[in-house]
Amino acid sequence: ATFYILTGFHGLHVLTGILLQIMMLIRSFRASNYQHGHFGVSAATLFWHFVDGIWVIYFRWYIYGEPSLKLVQLAIVKAIYLYS
Repeated sequence: ATFYILTGFHGLHVLTGILLQIMMLIRSFRASNYQHGHFGVSAATLFWHFVDGIWVIYFRWYIYGEPSLKLVQLAIVKAIYLYS
């Protein structure tokens, strides 16, 4: 049951991420959309990478029984590299 609950939550978060990306695509066609910065795009991107990282950690935990510290470190390095 845990697998299906967590997979359902992951699906909900993926759907949310896709909707955020579609919203950013639609907003990108407006001429004055980015005059006040690009917070929306950054927030949607962080959300998407967060969901991706959690899924990788969860899948590894479900298959092998424990989360891999190297995957967590890789996700942190990836986030720092992308947003610095």
